Amino acid sequence: MPAKRTCYNRNRPRVRRVLPTPPEIALDVVANKCRYVGSLYHRTNRVKRIRPENGPGKPPCPRELQINQDLVEEWFRGAIYQGDFGKFDRGYPRVVWHEEDGRMFEARQSGRGSCEYRGFPLGAQKIIGIR
Repeated sequence: MPAKRTCYNRNRPRVRRVLPTPPEIALDVVANKCRYVGSLYHRTNRVKRIRPENGPGKPPCPRELQINQDLVEEWFRGAIYQGDFGKFDRGYPRVVWHEEDGRMFEARQSGRGSCEYRGFPLGAQKIIGIR
């Protein structure tokens, strides 16, 4: 029996890479079905009695983007149309990236096969193959 792992911390940065669209996927259909819902836990202000949990690895969403949800939705759908996403799972991309004014943002699926996404800023990390 192999030894049990005692440490689950990553010692290396995660490789983020844009992958090609599967041939059976129509990006316009996927972009229209998917929606950005955001996360109450990454906000800088209290919403519905939920305390923000902005610790290490959980950057807060910029305040100007918390207010302007339509702009974030536009960025999200534009990134899907451009093909700036990672691996597909059950017909939807697991992760979608967008770059705006030198800042990188990442949106991840809420659950496997879900068409709802939550996003956060990445900071200085680079995405391999992003336009």
